Amino acid sequence: NALDAEEQARADRRPKREVEALQSDAVNDAIIAHVGFGVAAAGLVTGVILLFVDDGPEPDAAQVRLTPTLGPGGVGVVGRF
Repeated sequence: NALDAEEQARADRRPKREVEALQSDAVNDAIIAHVGFGVAAAGLVTGVILLFVDDGPEPDAAQVRLTPTLGPGGVGVVGRF
């Protein structure tokens, strides 16, 4: 149970303004932490879904094949696409 700023200031012997600032910082940090956990959970769920979703076999990649040729009439390159 959180004490109000005035009670906490008396208990810690700190100025009320300082205690209010610390409490405000704690609330902001808690919000940031909760948002971070939510983003992490969404990323985890997305990763698991993508892990189990199958698009089927990947198509064969197009291949380029270049073969150098050497003959009595010259030098060349034969390409297959």
